[in-house]
Amino acid sequence: MNIYPRDLLSNSKTGLIKQAFVMMPFSSELDKTFVTISDACKELGITCLRADSLYNPKPILTSIVESIGTSQVLIVDMTDKNPNVFYELGIAHTNRRLESVILISQTLEDVPFDLRHLPILVYSMDSQLKLKVELKSRITVSIATTNSLNVIRQLMFGGNFNNHQVNSFIDTLSSSLPSLVQQVARFLEDMPNDTDNFENAYWTIVKSIDEFSDLTQQQLQFLAISLLSCEYAIREQNGFIQEQLRPVLTSRYGDEKLRHPMIISSLCFAAIRNGFLKSESINWLISYLQNEKMGRIDPLRGQIEAWLIEDRDDDIEKALVQELKSDLPHMREAVADILGMRRSPNSIARVADALDIEGDPYAARSMISAISRGNNSNHVKRIENWIIQNSHLWTSGPKSPSLPNTAIQALRHMGCNAEAISIFEQRVSKLR
Repeated sequence: MNIYPRDLLSNSKTGLIKQAFVMMPFSSELDKTFVTISDACKELGITCLRADSLYNPKPILTSIVESIGTSQVLIVDMTDKNPNVFYELGIAHTNRRLESVILISQTLEDVPFDLRHLPILVYSMDSQLKLKVELKSRITVSIATTNSLNVIRQLMFGGNFNNHQVNSFIDTLSSSLPSLVQQVARFLEDMPNDTDNFENAYWTIVKSIDEFSDLTQQQLQFLAISLLSCEYAIREQNGFIQEQLRPVLTSRYGDEKLRHPMIISSLCFAAIRNGFLKSESINWLISYLQNEKMGRIDPLRGQIEAWLIEDRDDDIEKALVQELKSDLPHMREAVADILGMRRSPNSIARVADALDIEGDPYAARSMISAISRGNNSNHVKRIENWIIQNSHLWTSGPKSPSLPNTAIQALRHMGCNAEAISIFEQRVSKLR
């Protein structure tokens, strides 16, 4: 059976098991060191393993590689220049981040030249207590950093970035903004330290956006969104959020980075949920719908529409109904679609009122579909009358010839009997 480490690690979930995996020579001279490492781990509440304690039916290399891929911390003792240890270290350095690998040795003479630039804990067999204290410190830092990166990693997966994109972003964040990682993770987890500065963390992200490529810019923008809309921020930084959001919503001025539509929309959602800048936020979200679809894919528009459909806030309902009077046909069309999905009887009645005076066939089609979802037979005649009275909008030119079919489907959905539908179809047929 051929065993290749990269294949074993390609699907592993890095750093999820609360344990330290130790790579070191198996010798009686070093058993004392392993006991010290084990004691340090035990006092920190994590399990300590090495290859000779991996009891399972798998080949030993498989078990070792899997442990390298899934342990929170890797501790490597380079004493005696053991070739197996260096092979395993190569696997670790290829597949794990530097902060999760702790290097130790009794002497620098045992450390290859091309590894000496890395942090190495040099210890003495006669100073095991000192070794334990140093190890506990380094393990604590390693776990904190790894956990912080995992918080941000999972967050980015939630932003629909793929595995390669997320890992690349984590590398960039760690190398370019290392002091930011743990702070941001603590805010996201709602567990900040007294020394953490929310505003500084936010502005550090925002001011760095333009320094990177398009993809990294998107990821930093998503991180800024998540930071401003996390539970801690909404509860403890409400004033700061309003300070950043108000100028953008009311005057189109303010910080350029914050004007990114995805950031603004997420802050608007949070503001509405928590009752601040509510009317301004609703107006901004609805005004975004003024952008014509034009056949293009706009994930943010879809997100806004879905949110406006699902949220049952009365003020949102009123604002949407008001837009049925918009001068823009595509705006009336979009709002009718949303109100139809919300299925509020009062709003459906307002859509029916708007249909009576609608002069755009596409907006009318959306209004007819919306009215049918309300399933109120009182509006049947209004649909029939509009189709008959506005036949010029669907019988000539590249208008909307499907309108009669939309109306017929609506009548069926609203429970009209077959005879009534047949009569309507005959009237429509004479107008074609």
